[in-house]
Amino acid sequence: MASSCTRTFTPPYGYVAGQPVTVELDTVLDGSLASTHIVEETYPAGWAISFITPGSGSDNGTSVRWFFLDATDRTLSYVATPPGPESGPAVWDGTIETDGPGGYQSETTGGETTLDDTWPHPADTGEDMAMGSAEVLAYANAFLNNNDAVFPGISGGSRAAYVLRASAIFLARFDGAYEDLGTTEPIDSTAHPARWQSIP
Repeated sequence: MASSCTRTFTPPYGYVAGQPVTVELDTVLDGSLASTHIVEETYPAGWAISFITPGSGSDNGTSVRWFFLDATDRTLSYVATPPGPESGPAVWDGTIETDGPGGYQSETTGGETTLDDTWPHPADTGEDMAMGSAEVLAYANAFLNNNDAVFPGISGGSRAAYVLRASAIFLARFDGAYEDLGTTEPIDSTAHPARWQSIP
């Protein structure tokens, strides 16, 4: 089995200019084929990198690299912050390269690759810019039961605002259609959900 690396973003929905995004990389190594490896992440141009974990990782201005003298599975992470005027899709690329008993191998990092500055409300699980009653009620139920899994990057203090915005959008139109007007407000704030407005 070839070694692999999988990328996830928090928050997973999209990005806001000037607000940090946590990037996690889960590596799985096949010790029968690999004895050493390098993970490299190419991030969007102009984004600022911080909090690289483990600390052996290095940012060279265009990518983050880690080098390991073993075949141990790890979770790597770093924080990427987009510049103030950033807009449009932000695209990541990456590889995990190994050598050892199986010879040299290179695999492209899997998982999430793109974040956009326009994105659906978290309650919109269909990601079709329309929220039905089942979606809104499921989101509200998650809030009532303190289900953290459906509120990544959103603290308890601002979750009610997200639930209320989804409910207001659903009640404003028979089809729950809405648009994303964008915002500079932090994701973890009560003001952020105002970015989503019911289509007149």
